[in-house]
Amino acid sequence: MTIEIAVVGVGKIARDPHLPTIAASDRFTLAGVVSRHADDLGVPAAATLPELKQRVPDLSAVSICTPPIGRAAVIAQAFDLGLDVMVEKPPAATISEAERFADMARAAGRSLYLTWHSREANGVEPLRRWLEGRAIQLLGPHPRRWAP
Repeated sequence: MTIEIAVVGVGKIARDPHLPTIAASDRFTLAGVVSRHADDLGVPAAATLPELKQRVPDLSAVSICTPPIGRAAVIAQAFDLGLDVMVEKPPAATISEAERFADMARAAGRSLYLTWHSREANGVEPLRRWLEGRAIQLLGPHPRRWAP
């Protein structure tokens, strides 16, 4: 079973890494896009996320590739529609705004994945190895304190 995912905002960042990665994946299927400039992709395109969800009822996740300012409203819509969310870099205009995204995901019971710049990519593989076989648990009442 594949995850039906949509891309919100189809500009350079969506066309260069996101769409090819989705196309090459056996875990995801591009189910649609939210964009006024993406009628060339062979999938449903809509002007808004609620409109796309109505057209693609099996949609279960979104990759948000819009500029940071204004993302909070799109993320809130996605969670209201019961979707899991991935947000392209930088995830928000401010750190406090990004922290609110985590609260929104928690309240909706949905997954949230915030990407960051590729300059951090050299740390991904060592971190993956370090996390292998470990469980991540929340420590104390503060929502940002995690430990293995």
